[in-house]
Amino acid sequence: MGNVVARCQERSYLFALTMAESYLLPGQLWPRLLAQSDHALKTGALQPITTAVTTLEVGEINFVVRILTQIHRKKIITEHQHRQKINPFLPYDADLFVGHFSPTHLGLLNKFKVVDQHLLIVTREFEDQQSPLTLGDFGVAVQVLEEKEGLVFYNSGPKAGASQPHRHLQWIPFPLVENGQKFPLADHFIQAKNLPFKTAIAPLTMDVINDADGGKICYQIYQDLLQQLGLQTAGGAKPHPYNLLMTREFLAIVPRSQESYQDIEVNALGFAGGLLVRNQQQLELLQQLGPWQLLQKVGIAQ
Repeated sequence: MGNVVARCQERSYLFALTMAESYLLPGQLWPRLLAQSDHALKTGALQPITTAVTTLEVGEINFVVRILTQIHRKKIITEHQHRQKINPFLPYDADLFVGHFSPTHLGLLNKFKVVDQHLLIVTREFEDQQSPLTLGDFGVAVQVLEEKEGLVFYNSGPKAGASQPHRHLQWIPFPLVENGQKFPLADHFIQAKNLPFKTAIAPLTMDVINDADGGKICYQIYQDLLQQLGLQTAGGAKPHPYNLLMTREFLAIVPRSQESYQDIEVNALGFAGGLLVRNQQQLELLQQLGPWQLLQKVGIAQ
């Protein structure tokens, strides 16, 4: 009987060891992202969205605006997936697979990337995008930020700019544009300056990111900010829509009122100062409206 128990324990240990070896180890994320991006481009699994980049100067801020240079099929594919109830993350495209972060999360390349090395942090089993984020979500977010500086962001549902119902956070490396600062509104969030849209910001440090309990600390901050903004609902129901932005220096939540204004759609990157328009007409509309006004309309004006 003892031998049977010992063999079972050994098998459990070997299984756990095999699983652990399959996870991304420290230092592996960035090389894996680069290698998998090259592979996915060659196979056609990665389909970059071609854009022209301009800036809109408002005071000391240079908002980055990307203009689609052609009609892209992302929207058509996404609408088809919704009609057919197809989940692109389950099963995922192996050519887009970066690696496993944990027993609950994996990394995929964003198939329709606008920014290079755009990473999706996806739950391995289906979890609703609109449900509250978990300790596991923040554990992986901290793991990614510890590996490479960048912006983790999250769209909590359709009103916040999410295109898929399967839980996924996103990460892009700095800078947002070549030869630019980390992102246009970086100083406003890092210094917790007054913003014209409702937001809650908590400072972070590398001590927190590197802490063994960094994910737990950030998870508690997240819950506190939801409470501060009145976004939590009774009985553990889905919070009111919001965007989350997180770097090595801060964690912020921005409540949302609608997905778009005058047909210009905004996701979390909009509140970082990065906007996307579909054509020249939308660019002209944005110039007339002004980026701050757009963000107030899709967020909640102070």
